[in-house]
Amino acid sequence: MSEPAPRPAWLRCQKLACALFLGALAALSGCASSGTSSSSSEYMTSSDMTDERRRAIIRLQLAAEYMGNGQYEIALDEVKRAIAADPGYSIAYNMRGLAYVQLGEKSLAEESFRRALALNNRDGDAQHNLAFVLCEQGRYSEARQFFEAAHANPTYRNKDRTRVAQAVCETKTGNFAGAESLLISLYEEGGRSPQAASALADLYVQQRDYRKAALYASQANVRSSATPASLWQGIKIERQLGNTETVTRYARQLRESFPDSRELQLYERGAWNN
Repeated sequence: MSEPAPRPAWLRCQKLACALFLGALAALSGCASSGTSSSSSEYMTSSDMTDERRRAIIRLQLAAEYMGNGQYEIALDEVKRAIAADPGYSIAYNMRGLAYVQLGEKSLAEESFRRALALNNRDGDAQHNLAFVLCEQGRYSEARQFFEAAHANPTYRNKDRTRVAQAVCETKTGNFAGAESLLISLYEEGGRSPQAASALADLYVQQRDYRKAALYASQANVRSSATPASLWQGIKIERQLGNTETVTRYARQLRESFPDSRELQLYERGAWNN
């Protein structure tokens, strides 16, 4: 088939509010221990919770809901109210940065993530988010510094996600070998991590090595770990190889498991380049 290679799903999913939004939500759930200032030697616990912090958390929970619905300007308004309630809450600035990314305001997003880190230099999500915004702006050397800071952060729990994001960044520089090395390491260390498998599949799609891409897509689409994006990825790869039976199998799995998904709509329309 001579049509252009499909746009990599892992590039779409690593856009900040797509791939990192869950990190912000996770931080909210642990908000009692997320308010550490760079000038403080202690973590905030529930006994330290102020009324201002509680009000900010409520606003951020509302912002998270609006973000999930794609209502980014309304989400930003709620984040601003959270910051007005508690100007020292680092997570609020991280959320503000995510909203600005979705609104296309990369410089404002960068400023927000830097502000989050100024308030809490152990905020791994902010390190990750700032790294990716810098990468999106072509500032690769700076981005690497913050990716590495997130890797080295002992309190940060989402290091696998950061390794995938760093691999995405390396492909932007043309360093496919470096990206492949990062992802294979993650795949092997993580017990065939579906996240790493999907990222490797997309990497090989970019290189038009569809057989390798299919191998890793199959690992990403084990029934317990498959997502709409990984199944759609598998469908497009197998279509490139002319494997109609596998395309049909993935499509059936997509229809049965995710009947309301955007990816199923794309499949049914034959929108292969999306």
